[in-house]
Amino acid sequence: MTYTYDELGRLLVVQSAGTVNNNQAMTYCYDAVGNRMRVKSSDSGSVASCPAGSTAPPQKANPEISITDALDFRGEALTFSIALDAPGTSVVSVDYATAAGTAGADDFEATSGTLTFGMGQTVRTISVQTSEAGDGGEFTVNLTNPTGGASIADNQGLGWIVVLNEPTCFEGPPGVWNCSQ
Repeated sequence: MTYTYDELGRLLVVQSAGTVNNNQAMTYCYDAVGNRMRVKSSDSGSVASCPAGSTAPPQKANPEISITDALDFRGEALTFSIALDAPGTSVVSVDYATAAGTAGADDFEATSGTLTFGMGQTVRTISVQTSEAGDGGEFTVNLTNPTGGASIADNQGLGWIVVLNEPTCFEGPPGVWNCSQ
């Protein structure tokens, strides 16, 4: 089965190959206010056109990748979200690597790798562990080398490691207190 999505993440086409479901393709069209309609094509596997008054929004062949910033106390893991602004028409990947700033090598575990987004997938995360004994500060996670037709809209996530010199408490969910030293 092959799934095709538009730039808003909406399903456009589900197409089977070979004898699965008799080689049918289902085309999904949307009216002017965004209501989805299902249109079944013939068994030839060809994609049906949308009926009058509806459209199949265009797919975004070149999604853009961005990364969030993250903040947490020393000793905790900072989680960064890496997102595509729309599902890609093919598998997308991007390389990432941490870089020291005011937070040095003793403040966090350096990490690097490649994130891969499957068809229809738009968000992935990476975690960077911080040191309990570190001095805190800032570091970055840098994105490079996008593939699958993607480009990078925001190539750098900023990580803040917070160090408190005296215990601090704040109320979380009603009746639950979170304290850090």
